[in-house]
Amino acid sequence: DLPSGLNFNSPGSFTNLETGVVASWNLYRGGVDTLNANIAQSLVSDTRAGLEDTKNKIVASVIQLFFSVLKAEEYVSITGQSVETVAEQLRIMGIRFEGGGVLKSDLLSLQVRLAEAKKDLVQAKNLYTTTLTAVNRVLGKTLDDNLILSRTCECPVTFPNTCEEAILLAMEKRPEIIQASERLKMARMALEKAGAGYLPRIDFNARYYIDDEDLSYDIKN
Repeated sequence: DLPSGLNFNSPGSFTNLETGVVASWNLYRGGVDTLNANIAQSLVSDTRAGLEDTKNKIVASVIQLFFSVLKAEEYVSITGQSVETVAEQLRIMGIRFEGGGVLKSDLLSLQVRLAEAKKDLVQAKNLYTTTLTAVNRVLGKTLDDNLILSRTCECPVTFPNTCEEAILLAMEKRPEIIQASERLKMARMALEKAGAGYLPRIDFNARYYIDDEDLSYDIKN
């Protein structure tokens, strides 16, 4: 019922309050979210492959330096024996020279050989020290740590029987190949993601409003 005495030409002022809740939920964005998740997973695999590549390089460096140290030890031993041999020859040559059995030029020539042998020994020791320092550095030890390397070791790796099997295993396991494959996969998914931006979006929206002048929110039938 209309209020009595209401003048439609001058209705006066009215108060109207409205409150509500709006909910929105995206249902489909052209597959962008799925592509983002796949790209993130490929990025994890790419990073893991990069870590394995770094580990392989460190292992290869340790193996190479290990055998370099053993070779340097052998070189020190050989040059040391050479110095001892030439020194003994020079001693005998000196006795023969005193007896007049050899020329002085032969004695001087042997002295030069001894000096060269000692020089080779010094270089061999320097090479050994430098290589051992490199091993300590790769292993994260202090440069003055005294390492004693074993000359016997067991290899836990089972090698393929044929070259073809070795190539297949390398293509499957080498982290560089895995990393390149993951980066190619990410590039393809990034291209798909760019194309997904042109696809339509599907959103679900819901609205619920209550109109109550005194905000009592009384539900009346």
